[in-house]
Amino acid sequence: HLVEPVEKNANICKSIRKNSTVHHGALVPKDYAEKYITGPFDDKVINREGRDLMTGLSNKSKALNSEFIKKVPALKMSDILNSIENPERIGFLSLDIEGGEDLILKEIDFDIFKPRIIMVEVRPETK
Repeated sequence: HLVEPVEKNANICKSIRKNSTVHHGALVPKDYAEKYITGPFDDKVINREGRDLMTGLSNKSKALNSEFIKKVPALKMSDILNSIENPERIGFLSLDIEGGEDLILKEIDFDIFKPRIIMVEVRPETK
């Protein structure tokens, strides 16, 4: 399963990752009550060469640039994991969700879901 908030990227992933389930949306904590979340998820954040135009910008700068803001489905990790037929056979779990990795990791029941390898993006704390 792959979760991608930028619709253009989700569609590319669907076309090249034939054996993966690709979800268009953004991961949110389990207590998030809304069906959608707003953020810098517009297709314009990716240029023609596939480069992320937001790389290097602070979260504050991203949030202030309304040109890139888009509403996407809010997806919960628990719902995605619960849809997996053999949760004990997860080979690889990668989290890169722009600073929310610790929140999502805390919500995973590792007694049920047992990924063999976990890769988490770690960023230095910013003020």
